[in-house]
Amino acid sequence: MSNEVHLLSERQQTKMHLYKAMCLSKTKQYKQAVQLLNQMLDKLAPEQQELWENMRESHFEKKKHFANLLIQAYSYRGKANEMMQDYEQALKDFNKLLELC
Repeated sequence: MSNEVHLLSERQQTKMHLYKAMCLSKTKQYKQAVQLLNQMLDKLAPEQQELWENMRESHFEKKKHFANLLIQAYSYRGKANEMMQDYEQALKDFNKLLELC
């Protein structure tokens, strides 16, 4: 399957990484989940910045699906960090989550 990943759109690849991180977290592989989510969020950083800047503007509706993806990512990363007792990072993730909600 890894040979076919390049056939997916960038957004589909991002979702696939999110779902993999969710599975890692649910199987208590928190460190791997956080690493994967870090990679994903770093890759999405430019889009995140645009989303934060335009959060209150009318075209936010167009970015709603992207915001939902970020909500899931920060939620799972925050929970994984909490389970690893990295409370400082978990708090940062949950604060980002609150900003998005």
